[in-house]
Amino acid sequence: MAIKNNQLADIATLKNKGGEILIAPSDAFLELISHYAKSYNLPFLVSLENSFEALNSGALAYELGQNFVDNAFENTRLVRFMEVSRALQIPMLLDKVNSIATLKLIKAFNDLGAKLQAQTPLSHLILDESVYEDYEPRFKIAPPLRDKEGQNALKEALKNNEIAMLTSLHASKNSNAELFEESAFGCESIEDAFSVAYTFLVQKKVISFQQLIKVMATNQAKFLKLNAGEVKENQLANLMIVDLNAQTRVSNQNSPFYGLELYGEVQRMILNGQTTFIKENACKS
Repeated sequence: MAIKNNQLADIATLKNKGGEILIAPSDAFLELISHYAKSYNLPFLVSLENSFEALNSGALAYELGQNFVDNAFENTRLVRFMEVSRALQIPMLLDKVNSIATLKLIKAFNDLGAKLQAQTPLSHLILDESVYEDYEPRFKIAPPLRDKEGQNALKEALKNNEIAMLTSLHASKNSNAELFEESAFGCESIEDAFSVAYTFLVQKKVISFQQLIKVMATNQAKFLKLNAGEVKENQLANLMIVDLNAQTRVSNQNSPFYGLELYGEVQRMILNGQTTFIKENACKS
């Protein structure tokens, strides 16, 4: 990470110890970090800290009386990174992109020569802000969900390859509060991410199965310059074995997908050629 506790890390040391990417949670020290990135040929993961407001601005936020993110200001900090990418030719992955306005800016800057890619939360493609009407703490996600129109626009962007990668946005809730207002922000979803994506994006014909693999594995590996992301000779054996016909139900009550019936159950996970997870009663050979 380039910045921690508002202090600049020793980037040269991190690079010498095998660091391959800079993570920027804020735009502090942006000019200095950018020159390090250019000098050491390191890409940026721009994952700006959330404002931690419960909803986006709009009619529903006013109706429910909740604090909201003012959409007029959501891209002001991101634009600084976009311009740095254009000017210094630094590859950047913009994390948690969840609005069409941001995607339009990414396209505009890329047309000017920037090297930007977007990573979008899976939750924002599957759910919309209408779930907030139930005041359930499991839906308290940062950044907040969009309205139905915004959600559908994100699906179209994914279909048109404007979104390069998907993220589970996994973050432990660290709270058992029963009231929405008192609950911590979080999104416990990584264990069901593939099944959710397969069920709602592939089976619903938003994208193909091949495209799903690209946005959940191949593109990430390419951005990080990993010898992984595909199943082929001489690549690391990092993979999942999935039964696409098997059904499963989300059992984690802190997950925004709790209770959903899904297809595509993960049977086995392999990391560096070693099995790290195997489902009970799954084939072990």
